[in-house]
Amino acid sequence: MDAYFASGGSPTHAAQDLHVHTNTVARRLERVTELLGPDWQQPATALEIQLALRLQRARHSVYRPSTSPSRPAQADRCA
Repeated sequence: MDAYFASGGSPTHAAQDLHVHTNTVARRLERVTELLGPDWQQPATALEIQLALRLQRARHSVYRPSTSPSRPAQADRCA
């Protein structure tokens, strides 16, 4: 999803960025449609998805770098 949105919604460019065949991206996008419904590419919904992806990346970068094998991540302790 990140590569798809970063490429401006181009499956061809997303495939190049991911180093996979365009058909692979097409199949993944079909699966996304199955999971999220046919309207996921509408501007408002696409924006919500992009924001969720950014929040997930931000959360990961805040909580995961201090993780060591013997110490659980801060996010895991709060859950």
